[in-house]
Amino acid sequence: DILCHMDDHNNTGDSPAAPPTDPGAVSYGKPVSVPNPPYQPKMFNTFYWLWLGLGLAAIPLYFVCIGPFAVIASVVFWAMFLFKSWNQIQDGNQETSPGQAIGFMFIPLFNLYWQFIAIYKLTKNLNAYGRRHNIQFAEINEGMAKTTCILLCIPLANLVGAIMMFIVFNQIKIASMAIAQARL
Repeated sequence: DILCHMDDHNNTGDSPAAPPTDPGAVSYGKPVSVPNPPYQPKMFNTFYWLWLGLGLAAIPLYFVCIGPFAVIASVVFWAMFLFKSWNQIQDGNQETSPGQAIGFMFIPLFNLYWQFIAIYKLTKNLNAYGRRHNIQFAEINEGMAKTTCILLCIPLANLVGAIMMFIVFNQIKIASMAIAQARL
């Protein structure tokens, strides 16, 4: 008889732990606690510029033996940026956890597939989160994010994909900052 009263989150209908359901939303698990206190919007801007600056600085510095350290630092800020972007929107309607989104990107060859989850799906989830919670920001161009992921998989086109990634990540930064500001 309890099976008849279960909602789509496997919670009984009278359970206070059942998250609110949106008829158009698909739930991928129980909500993860959102950071308390909320992230500061400026943090997303800082991580974005550190990732971009160190990544670009690594190109000429690579030949001076300190380039690999700049690349490692850039990857660290990139991972922190993506992790926090995923983490602040965890309300039970996301397609992955922040740890999975970042961790699976470090698996060789599998990351070619996983970038579609970690980056492209992040853009979709950020846009959906903004709509669900009435947070105003310019929607991230999901088509550009998908194209970026495709180009990053093609050996001769990945330079163009890398340039497009800067644009997509800037859009992710703007959306993440708006969400963080709305949560303050």
